Amino acid sequence: MALVQQTRAQIRRRIADILGDLRVLDATANGTTSTFIDTFNINTGTDDMRKCEILFTSGSNAGLVSVVTGITQSSGTITFTPNRTSTVTGDDAELYRMHGTGFQVAEYHRAINDAIQDLHGTYLIDSMQDITGVYSADDQTFTVPADMYKIYRVEYTTSDGYFKEVSSARRPGNIGGWSVEGNGVVRIEGRIARTANNLPLRVWGYTVQSPLTADTDVCYYDAEAVAYTAASRLCMARVGTPNSKYAQLLLTMEKKSEIARASSPTVEHPQTRTVRS
Repeated sequence: MALVQQTRAQIRRRIADILGDLRVLDATANGTTSTFIDTFNINTGTDDMRKCEILFTSGSNAGLVSVVTGITQSSGTITFTPNRTSTVTGDDAELYRMHGTGFQVAEYHRAINDAIQDLHGTYLIDSMQDITGVYSADDQTFTVPADMYKIYRVEYTTSDGYFKEVSSARRPGNIGGWSVEGNGVVRIEGRIARTANNLPLRVWGYTVQSPLTADTDVCYYDAEAVAYTAASRLCMARVGTPNSKYAQLLLTMEKKSEIARASSPTVEHPQTRTVRS
């Protein structure tokens, strides 16, 4: 089943899980400005976590990233730099760049946004938006909101608050209607232009996903397609390095990305017209 409407944090963790590059931490005791204590997740095994990145995901340091400089297995203590506000019991964090061959948090975020851009067109976000001002039959044109790339329906609001559709000028048998001139400009002409004169308009259409800049930002594209597309980008960046793991994963990530894209593309309304390229 497709993973939809996930946050940047959820997608980042999904990618890191796929690549084996994540350990989740939960502070079991108060630390200091340079230490994080988790006796459950740190005091087992012999992993050397130096050079890993620790991303604080809750508490006073939420959203900040430091680099691990040392680890004491016996006490479950991670030492990091630069210093942050003292960590306390219950703080959550995530370790990335595991074993020194994984990826930095910033690399994950860039890959996610690059994947979103790659998926423009495969996915679109259905949107209804009001047009600024009222329609003028003298000018005949109006500009759709800047984030709308395609529209499929134009409506005017009657004086008693009802919405009436303006037919597409391309619909067989229509005299007049709406048509696209390009650069976000739409024209209404014919009898309907006089009917809609001095009345508010709204349009139905599609926007594209904006870049994710915070962990709470939501991605409305299929999150599985975003995750696998981002993972393939990250693997590609490591091809040719001594660690052959990522070259081996690359084809798998590309195939999974292709399958995810094909499974749930946006099916556009039949009257859809492109207003911005």
